[in-house]
Amino acid sequence: MFRQFNSLWIALFLVFPSHVKAEWQFGSGVYPLQDNQTLSTCKSTALQAAKMDAFSKAGRETLSSKTVEICFDTNQVANCELHSQTLNYYDGAYIAKTRNVKVTNTATNCMASLEADVRAYKSQHDPNFILEGRISGSRVKRVGETFTIVGEVNKQAYLSIFYWSPNVKGDSYENIFPNKHEGKSLISGTFAVPSHKKDGYEFLAQMLPGESRKAINEWLFLLATKTDFKLIKSESAESFYKRLDELGRENWRLLQIGYTILKN
Repeated sequence: MFRQFNSLWIALFLVFPSHVKAEWQFGSGVYPLQDNQTLSTCKSTALQAAKMDAFSKAGRETLSSKTVEICFDTNQVANCELHSQTLNYYDGAYIAKTRNVKVTNTATNCMASLEADVRAYKSQHDPNFILEGRISGSRVKRVGETFTIVGEVNKQAYLSIFYWSPNVKGDSYENIFPNKHEGKSLISGTFAVPSHKKDGYEFLAQMLPGESRKAINEWLFLLATKTDFKLIKSESAESFYKRLDELGRENWRLLQIGYTILKN
C-alpha cells in the first residue's frame, strides 16, 4: 500500500564572502538515535552535521536557494535535509582535510566533532560551459525499478557519474560511469546512460539486504570536464573536491541529482 508523501521544500539563503583565508575550523553535530535506523546511520548523519557546522563557522555560505523535493518520509526529513544542505555548502567551498575526528553515541543521541580545513575554490565556473541532466521518470523509485540518466552538454566534454549514499558510503563517492560495459566517456550534445541494455547492463533501484527503513535517499553526481579527469572506483569527498579545485573550476561542471527509493 502506498504511503502519502509530502515534498519538503528547503530554501537556503546564505551569504558567501568572496575571499576568506583557509584555516582549521572546529565543527560539532548531534543527531537523535531513532528506532528505524542503524547506529552507523546515526553516526554518519552526526558527522555530516559536524562538517556543515565547520563550513558555517568558516563563513562558507553562499547566497543561493536550493529546492529538495525528495525528502518526504517524516522519519527521513531531517536526515535528507541535512545531506542536502551539506551539498549546498560544497557549491562554493570544500573540505580539503579533517583531523581529530570523534564520533560517539549515548542511548538517545549520536555525537560527532572534528576540525576541518575549509577552502574556497581558487577559480570560478565558466558561464559558457553548461551541463544539464536528470534521471528518467519520477525521482521516487520503487525497489526493482530501472532508470536511465539523460542530459546534455553544450560543448564536447568527458562525462563521469558517481553514486553517493551518505548512510551507506559515508563520505565516499563511487564511480559508476565509465564502467566495464561502457568505457566511452567523451560526449557532445545529448547523452543517455546506459546507452544500451546488453548483457543485463542497467541502473537498478535497490536497498541493501536487511535495510529496515521504508525509504532511503541517494544522490548521483554528474561531472563534465573539459579534459580527461582520472578516476578510481571509490574516492573520499576530501580527495574528490581537492582534485577538482586543482583542475580549475572553469574546466568542470558538477550536477547533483537526488532521488528516493521506496520498499514495495
